[in-house]
Amino acid sequence: MSNFIYTQTDEVLNLNCVVRITPIEIEAENTVSGEEVTAYALNAMTVNDEEVQLGIYETEDELFTVMEEIKKWLSNSAFSLYIMPMTTLPE
Repeated sequence: MSNFIYTQTDEVLNLNCVVRITPIEIEAENTVSGEEVTAYALNAMTVNDEEVQLGIYETEDELFTVMEEIKKWLSNSAFSLYIMPMTTLPE
């Protein structure tokens, strides 16, 4: 059975095409305040050398929580679709 990841940008990625999943620290501009902020992305490299962004998170803790959830999902293999969680924005 094939497993799929549903990304935050509404793409469905077949896990059979993924070579690796990598956490990345990125610098970005906050669209509200205009200041530079650090964000954390989870990217997948495919067999075709295409990099697909699975999700972006505000904190390292969120990123590592998602990575642990993916590891559990992969080891469980009870479901064939994993939906990437969205980041929780401060109010």
